[in-house]
Amino acid sequence: MKKNKLITIAGFLVMALYAKAQKAVNPELVQLVNKSFSYNPRINELQQNVAIQEERLDVAQTYLLPSVNATGSYNYITPVGKITLPVAPGVDKIIQFQPNNNVTFGLGFNYQVLDFGRARATINKSKTEIQQSKDNVEFNKGQLAAQVAGIYYGIVYLSSAITVQDSILSSLAQTKKQSENKLKNGDALELDVLTINSNIDAEQNRKVELETMLEKQKNLLMYCTGVNSINQPEPNFNFSDGNTNVTSNEELVKQAEQTNLDFKMAQQRNLLSSHDWDINKRSYYPSVNILGNAGMRNGYQPNINDLKFNYLLGVGFSAPLFQGGRYKQQKQLFEATTTLNNLSITTLKRNYERDIAQATADINSYTDRLVNIQGQINQAQKALEQTNSRYKNGIAIQIEYINALTTLQRIKLSALNFEYQKCIGQIELTRLTGSKWW
Repeated sequence: MKKNKLITIAGFLVMALYAKAQKAVNPELVQLVNKSFSYNPRINELQQNVAIQEERLDVAQTYLLPSVNATGSYNYITPVGKITLPVAPGVDKIIQFQPNNNVTFGLGFNYQVLDFGRARATINKSKTEIQQSKDNVEFNKGQLAAQVAGIYYGIVYLSSAITVQDSILSSLAQTKKQSENKLKNGDALELDVLTINSNIDAEQNRKVELETMLEKQKNLLMYCTGVNSINQPEPNFNFSDGNTNVTSNEELVKQAEQTNLDFKMAQQRNLLSSHDWDINKRSYYPSVNILGNAGMRNGYQPNINDLKFNYLLGVGFSAPLFQGGRYKQQKQLFEATTTLNNLSITTLKRNYERDIAQATADINSYTDRLVNIQGQINQAQKALEQTNSRYKNGIAIQIEYINALTTLQRIKLSALNFEYQKCIGQIELTRLTGSKWW
């Protein structure tokens, strides 16, 4: 029999699994991730929220500007005050103090010259909300990138597993042909052919299962990126953001606190609470306004129906005196909210400590397993070669060859799975530390 295809393909896959990638991250994966940012509705929703927050800032900044209003009114009044005065012997004149038709129109002006920082505090809060919204977009991009990377390498794993499965089926098909020839020559039993047919059916079912899983992963990729097909990925699971070079979990947690936007947004919640308190506190301060009005109106003697120009200038002052203890209650609410935010930050850190420890433990575990399984692969390949040679020479029985073939398959698929799980751990660690690799 020709040299077993399984050995050739398995050797190729083993070398590919341990080869160093030319780039830290697969360029096709980076392209898929960037497509997902524009395709995913959640990212678009968050970006729209940024635009809304920027509009709110523009609204808040208008409070620093004066307001000018056009005013106008018409009132018909009756009765109105009148008096009759004698102006000559036998001649009386009626003097009306107010017209029946009262008309006024003009421009009103109001400018708050002193508000003790209320408007500025509102603007500062709006700026913090904008930054928080932008950070939330980037944070969710990181989550989506990790999801797409997991799907992509799931496709790599399943495609590689199907390749191994195909090689197994090819070898079993050759073995079946040999067994059928031996049966014709009387050197084998019909049971041998039935046994290998049963093994072929079992391996076909495993392949169907892998193909179904692969189709599901492609559907997920379509859901996340809008891409329904990708290039046939190479069996390479090397994933590194190039930034995670620390060796201890404590350093990884510190890196996460500095670069993961989840921590930054938690701090921003405290800052927003401070802004709210600043705004509420300043509402108890007085305010000083400049008032003005200019326009036309009637009602002036002696011709009360004639419109005349008039204007008004003044200064307004307002100061709250009693608010029913609201200041004290709002201060207590602010202090309680700050305590809650600080506890949330502590909880967040503990969760990241746990998740980072689990991710690094998985990476270390699968790294050790890959080292150990390499020896198993080499031994299984030699065992298969020897069994194949013995089987061709009639020394070994068919079931021994099939067992050797199946053993190599299982070990090879385990190696693929270990490499895939290690890659998933690296993706998770990158997500937790907040590194941007796309």
